[in-house]
Amino acid sequence: MAVKTHATIETGPGDLRKLESSASMELASKGLYGPLHDSRRNASSDSICDACIFCADTCGNPHCSSCSQKETRRSYPSDGAKPFPFVCDTSERSFTRCQLRRHCTEDSAWLLCGSTIYDATPFLKVHPGGVQSILRKSGGAADCTEDMAMHSRQANKKMKSKKVGKLVRCEREAVMHAAEDQCVIS
Repeated sequence: MAVKTHATIETGPGDLRKLESSASMELASKGLYGPLHDSRRNASSDSICDACIFCADTCGNPHCSSCSQKETRRSYPSDGAKPFPFVCDTSERSFTRCQLRRHCTEDSAWLLCGSTIYDATPFLKVHPGGVQSILRKSGGAADCTEDMAMHSRQANKKMKSKKVGKLVRCEREAVMHAAEDQCVIS
């Protein structure tokens, strides 16, 4: 049984640069990350677009045409349907792990507690454990539910006021899970 993807992107020889992990390299080689940025527009934009093609994740490069199209689709769906049909709950904002992973810096530090995402950026400078105690778990690097349990009621109340949204599953996770479950008999 072959795993079908929603889109295919061809990558030629030399189109892949060194990626952070072997899993990322495998995804890029299978075309599960976006195409190269158009290097004619910006000399520094010759990197691989690492945005997930299955969800609303964007790379942040203003010259990336595929991510610009996603932003347009998210803002102005042409057919009146939900911009990304796999994001199911429209009553609150929802984010995939692909989007969450981008929020792991001093400019934007999001923490995952269960399936709820909080913006911890305002607490970085005042946290008694220091900036790194938050940054090392930000971007979905770890579930912070147990960490929050040791904080005071007041700290939890402040954190809950910074709720960003809920974590939802990216279709890429379903595709990768299905690929792992395949049995190959030779």
